Amino acid sequence: MSIDAAAFAKLGESFAGILYRPGDDGYDETRQVHNGMIDKRPAVIARCQGVADVVAAVNFAREHGLEISIRGGGHNVAGRAVCEGGLMIDLAGLKGIHVDPRSRTARAQAGLNWGEFNRETQLHGLATTGGVIGTSGGAAPQEVSSPVMDMVGTMPYQSINGMLDAGFPKGALN
Repeated sequence: MSIDAAAFAKLGESFAGILYRPGDDGYDETRQVHNGMIDKRPAVIARCQGVADVVAAVNFAREHGLEISIRGGGHNVAGRAVCEGGLMIDLAGLKGIHVDPRSRTARAQAGLNWGEFNRETQLHGLATTGGVIGTSGGAAPQEVSSPVMDMVGTMPYQSINGMLDAGFPKGALN
């Protein structure tokens, strides 16, 4: 699908991250996922810098009837992180984490991988079950609980669903 140049430019005016279209420098590298057999080509890649970029990307896709795919760390073997002809929302740069050692919880953004997550939680003597490969993504569309955590009791992950369902006042997403 081809995106109107004027509509793409308008999105760029309010987008703090990086936007790619086919042919742009960085497009091919950004659309690649762990499984090299996946060769899908989105019409737009929105490499988000923050939640406002995610909102802008979702609204743009909605306004233009684009399928959305969401990439955290790009490790999904099935290749669902990238779509053909739609809008790929790339969250790999969202790596914020807040560990609360008192409540034994961690809140992590969707671009964080397990190695990065573990590094921050281990600083407080905390651990949780999850991926065994440090470079795989830890993003999850739901709240994850772990019996090991007496170590990290409940880990509310920030996700697209969570941001859309709970994180915005009514009307924030047109």
